[in-house]
Amino acid sequence: MFDFNNNYQKIQELIRNYRAIKRRATELFDEREIYNHQKAELFARFGNRYGNVADSEARIYTEQELTQLRLELANSAGLWPLIKSMLGFGKSQREVYRELMGKLTGLLNFMEDQIRDCRSEADAIWYKLQQISEEYTQAYKSAMCYGGCTSDSDWTSYVIPETLENPRIFLGDLLKPFMTEEEQRELSGDGKILFNLCRDGEKIAVPWGFLLSAPIQLRIDYGTRTTDRARQILQSIIYQTLRSIPQYYMEFHFMDAVTSGNDFRDFIRLQQVKKNDIVMLNRKVTGGSYHLAQSYLKSEDISRGLTALVQRMTAVINEKAAYTTVTEYNAEQGMDAWIPYQMIIVQNLHEGYSDSDFKNIQYLIENGRNLGVFVVILNNVDRWENEATHSRKQDLESCFSAEAIQNLFRIDVGTDISSTCVRGVESDFRHWQTGGSHLEFIENIVEQLVAEKKLDNEFQRIFDINAPFGQMDSTNGLHIPFAINQRGDIISYSLGQALNAHGLICGGTGSGKSSLLHMLISSIVMNYTPEDVEIWLSDYKITEFYSYKTNTPPHIRFIGLSKTSDFSYAFLDKIIDEMNRRQTIIAQADYDYKAGGGKSNITSFGDYRKVYGKNSMTRLLIIVDEFHVMSQHAQLETEYKTKLENILSEARALGIILLLSDQAIVDGLRGLSDKGKKQIKARIALSNYKDELEETLNEKEADKIRSFIHMKVGEVAVQTIQENEDREEVPTIERAMAIYINGTCRYNVNEKARTIYHAEDYVADVFDDRVVDPMKIEEIDQWEKENVISHRDGSKDIHIYLGRPVNLGFALHFPLLQRKGNNIMCASGTEEQQMRILRAIISSFARQSDFSVDIMADSYASVYREYKPEILEFGKNYPEIRVHDDLEDICYKIVETLEIIKDRSNTRKQLIVWLGLDSMADILADERNKRTPVLKKAEEKATQSEVSESVSEEESEKTDFNDPALDEFSALFGDMDLFGEEDINEEEPETGKEAQTSYLYDARNDIARIIHLGPTCNVFNLVIYDSASALRDFREVKTLDFNHKIAFPMSDYEAGEFLDQPRLIRELSGQLAYYHNGRSGNRFVPYKL
Repeated sequence: MFDFNNNYQKIQELIRNYRAIKRRATELFDEREIYNHQKAELFARFGNRYGNVADSEARIYTEQELTQLRLELANSAGLWPLIKSMLGFGKSQREVYRELMGKLTGLLNFMEDQIRDCRSEADAIWYKLQQISEEYTQAYKSAMCYGGCTSDSDWTSYVIPETLENPRIFLGDLLKPFMTEEEQRELSGDGKILFNLCRDGEKIAVPWGFLLSAPIQLRIDYGTRTTDRARQILQSIIYQTLRSIPQYYMEFHFMDAVTSGNDFRDFIRLQQVKKNDIVMLNRKVTGGSYHLAQSYLKSEDISRGLTALVQRMTAVINEKAAYTTVTEYNAEQGMDAWIPYQMIIVQNLHEGYSDSDFKNIQYLIENGRNLGVFVVILNNVDRWENEATHSRKQDLESCFSAEAIQNLFRIDVGTDISSTCVRGVESDFRHWQTGGSHLEFIENIVEQLVAEKKLDNEFQRIFDINAPFGQMDSTNGLHIPFAINQRGDIISYSLGQALNAHGLICGGTGSGKSSLLHMLISSIVMNYTPEDVEIWLSDYKITEFYSYKTNTPPHIRFIGLSKTSDFSYAFLDKIIDEMNRRQTIIAQADYDYKAGGGKSNITSFGDYRKVYGKNSMTRLLIIVDEFHVMSQHAQLETEYKTKLENILSEARALGIILLLSDQAIVDGLRGLSDKGKKQIKARIALSNYKDELEETLNEKEADKIRSFIHMKVGEVAVQTIQENEDREEVPTIERAMAIYINGTCRYNVNEKARTIYHAEDYVADVFDDRVVDPMKIEEIDQWEKENVISHRDGSKDIHIYLGRPVNLGFALHFPLLQRKGNNIMCASGTEEQQMRILRAIISSFARQSDFSVDIMADSYASVYREYKPEILEFGKNYPEIRVHDDLEDICYKIVETLEIIKDRSNTRKQLIVWLGLDSMADILADERNKRTPVLKKAEEKATQSEVSESVSEEESEKTDFNDPALDEFSALFGDMDLFGEEDINEEEPETGKEAQTSYLYDARNDIARIIHLGPTCNVFNLVIYDSASALRDFREVKTLDFNHKIAFPMSDYEAGEFLDQPRLIRELSGQLAYYHNGRSGNRFVPYKL
């Protein structure tokens, strides 16, 4: 959902930045003019004598030099005093002239560069404002369209929404400060004005409203002259709400003892919508009864109604005891035990309300947000003034407590401009209008809701769940009972046949598409065995098929819940692999059958089953919800566009059926060729827009489409293809009502299937990129044993396992090879995400028999500070893992590691983990003037060898540092054993130097060397940065030394710096990370802690 307020804050920040740049540019222009004048004056005085100094002759001055010149010009009060001061140093007039001309030229060039930078920054701000303007304006138009607040809004037709159609109701616009038109023209350069549709003079319109799942309490203050405006605001609230809410979502209460409800007379007719024995409502709160609207037009009725509402709140409190709000309760319980929201509209509080009424209203205002109660008070301030002489209440504030008044959002309706006060913040306000009264719309609501009766399309009234399951055979096609036609007969959806190979379902929001998909799945579960029909589910909205993750019927073998392109490509590959598998089985069966004397050919799924029986090969139904996402992904890669087309044209013969579902199928089918579309002939249309119905039913004639535009919820138009006597394909469309199956019935069907097919412990293969899997070393070892190829000597490379890839592979893994560049870098992410990567890599590395891990941690590194106990625990579980968080200890380990790298015979695999390397580098930089500990150690040993008679000649040669060719590098990589036991373990060194030696030094270049050369000597490195910007803080470490990069969500700028291709991680969200090996990459979900 577009966040108008957040985007307005971004706009304001951009405007502030622009104004600062503008001020800076003005200052630069003025200063430049001064220097131009001084240069011209200087040339006029001496130019004829000494000539001009061209721009090309002026050298490039440092910014410090230019700053000094500017100070000199300022301090000497002009050019001529400066010239006199310079002549005072013994310089010739020519020298002074040419020096000053050169400096002034350099200064002017510098000023031009600064002015160009200002222009570039202003251009960037203008470009960003244009982007936001386009998005903002489009979102603004969409919001007005959804709210029915445009001049062409349709307020005649009504379709009962199946779910909350539009969760936000907009009351109007908060008019916030914006830049002037003069500033816009100045910034744009072409006079273009931004936010045209969302502006009021020099202010920008920021839509303001409330969520239908988050009750608010509102007062609308108005006077006699602004009564119509107040009525328009109330009408807008109620009309938008009626248009958006599904059945039983909310009940309205209209209270007015003075004018008999004159301001809400449009809605009194809604009282006719009332029902009893509604099974989906919470019976303890509602008694099973539902009244869309009730009016209270007498004092006694108001008192009775308010008392009943407050008493009802007691039942609400008891029912939602485990939840903070009714919203949380409803989100968890759904429409199986729904507690309807209440909207109470109160008018004319100055008369007809008792003290107990005020107390009840106050209770509802103070507690309404938690109890699911909206309160709207129409407060005519003029009437308080007229009644003040004989009324016990003086104004609205005198009716309620300070807390209640504070809870009320306020709209002050003015004759010209209105205002709002929300939590003490006042803003100018312009209300939205739904166009006055819409009595035809109200009549349609009443007609549909009153006329709707208990139809015999409920699942439990049609199917006997106790009847035998699995009585149908899919060999000759899949026939799914799912709807009742106008004659009362159950009809089936037929798929997998020559003329109706694949299926398509399209329905708009609230059409009943979701219920239809569940009905089709449940019908298959009841009528076919899991050996006969298996189902794969793919859900790009991650809502429709989520419920099948638990209590899964054994027919459902795979559930994919993801929105990424990686998943689309992997899922298409999975289907192709299944087609190839089946093709191989069928081809081998044909060979074997003929070898055994068979006469007929086995070339298809049907042939294979006729020979080998019903349960020899399952028919596979693949249901893809929100198909347009897969189609759009496929269009981006020619390979996968071809694969999708091949699946549609070839899968039927192999017993594979695609059932594609979407709200907007026009987008999904647009990417398919005519050949692909022709394979999808069995189509079901539900209520939708005209263009979607035309595409779904492949019918362009308006007269044939018109009758389907206003279908009810759950009503379907089923199109199938048949052949006439001339073998011509003839489409037929049958209208029916889909059988409605609720959540309880679905659960019972699935549970019974699990029981009769002995699948009580069955778990489907589920991929959900929001779910984090644990790392199971035993499974990894087994998979590696079966899939990773050994070298000729029987050894295997180290494989690092990070998590479950979105491409549906077993695990995201890669080998660490004994080659340059085989290091790992992880950038961005939360501390938990970084820790998950760290744990996975160390756990993978620790599967070897001979290894060591050294964790070099800056004590302030985020992940180390957050997870220090867990990191230290590594060392307790594995003695081979050591943690170093003292810089001297780290420097000592760096030198020790350089010795290992020098010894190329090292076979032990070593992993060095660097945490907070950028911060570590900053500290080490302060030690740049210190000798390395290796050099200091060598010098000490040399001194000792000169005074010790027991030192052998060989040892003397090792410590001879008198050769001028022997530098620090020679000392580091010479033949000396600088860390022999006699030095390290010596308890009482001969001199005091040993005990006082500090190993802290500027080790940055040595760290870079370890990272660069380490992998060739079995020393691998893992660097974890909090952000990619840390790369700039430690430039000695090159990204080229890291073949393996892991990224969490980051800005495009950081992604460009880290991977050079920002687009690679734009799809990252939630738990996803991205791995790249320099050539290709995959998104994945890291293992959980």
